Amino acid sequence: TDRISLWLVSAAGDQHIVAADVLGSPSVGVWYTCTGTHDSVLNATSLRVNGGAADTGSLTFGVREGTADFRVGSGHSALWHLDGILDWAGLWKGRVLDATDHGLLVNGGASQEFTGLNAGLLTLMESWWDFDDAASPSIDKDGANDLAWVNGPTPVLL
Repeated sequence: TDRISLWLVSAAGDQHIVAADVLGSPSVGVWYTCTGTHDSVLNATSLRVNGGAADTGSLTFGVREGTADFRVGSGHSALWHLDGILDWAGLWKGRVLDATDHGLLVNGGASQEFTGLNAGLLTLMESWWDFDDAASPSIDKDGANDLAWVNGPTPVLL
């Protein structure tokens, strides 16, 4: 789709994609901070790029929990993958990030690191991965959910 996307699977097994249509086609060589949310009370999903306006959707049956793969930078097929560099990823459970949180994560366009997060952003954080340490697997800075690198990504120390 030539869009940055948030792809979720519902508890019922339905695929749900929110595409960053507000941003449009991403530019080569530009860093983007993307934050996605799922609000189980409002059955709503959103994707913001650089803290801007949100693209939204509806996910009625909640996000699937279980032992299936959690993927960052990849979808369900070899055709859906990131051709770029990831700096970090964070996962919060039981909390919907608000506009202030999105702004703090954008960090004025500078790279964000786990050590730079405030107490508010650490609230209900499930996991955080700093990918720029070039470690494989990527060690979870907040919990024990280390990520295995699959299909030959190239670690890059920035």
